[in-house]
Amino acid sequence: MTPASLSGVTNTLSVRITETPSMTYKLSPTLVPAPHSLRFQTAHTPLCYPEISHLSPGSTTLKVGFVSLGCPKNLVDTEVMMGHLVARGHELTQHPGDADVLVVNTCSFIDPAKQESVDTILEMAEFKKSGRAQKLIVAGCMVERYRDDIRRNIPEVDAVLGTNELDEIVALCEGAAPSANPFEPYLYHDLTPRVLSTARHYAYIKIAEGCDHPCS
Repeated sequence: MTPASLSGVTNTLSVRITETPSMTYKLSPTLVPAPHSLRFQTAHTPLCYPEISHLSPGSTTLKVGFVSLGCPKNLVDTEVMMGHLVARGHELTQHPGDADVLVVNTCSFIDPAKQESVDTILEMAEFKKSGRAQKLIVAGCMVERYRDDIRRNIPEVDAVLGTNELDEIVALCEGAAPSANPFEPYLYHDLTPRVLSTARHYAYIKIAEGCDHPCS
């Protein structure tokens, strides 16, 4: 795969709007997802947990909200990240306005998916002004392809997390330095903490990473 650039997806990342100086991007009205189309994750019963690792003395319990975009593989990654946070003693919230930390798990499969991811990041960034959010973390496939572009062009983003760094979500939310190697493959297993967000009668199992269709 050749090096990618977000400039090929949309020209909105470098446009600064004078009407809203804190927002440095011009959204494309035809591609902005309606609020009801955003899957702000609802947590149900944990699938499995190791022993809960309580917060260290003096640490603060965080409320963390997730938006998961893209395929069921991404959803599994979101559930694993939620599991790590709950196992650490943090709380999940379905309401972005109540979250201390917001996490957008992105998709970059086709251009509309990339645009939806960018628009969702910017929508969640608004809660750093109108809500209690102090930190916005971008995770997932878009980070794998556009890590440097996201850091350079979307200053509202406080941290990025690739698909091989899922177990670093706790460190990023708590403000610690991540230690994972982003190039070393990450695989969850039966003892990995995970919080299901699907209906109670089913759950996804991720058996492969990526896609083997020629179009990708």
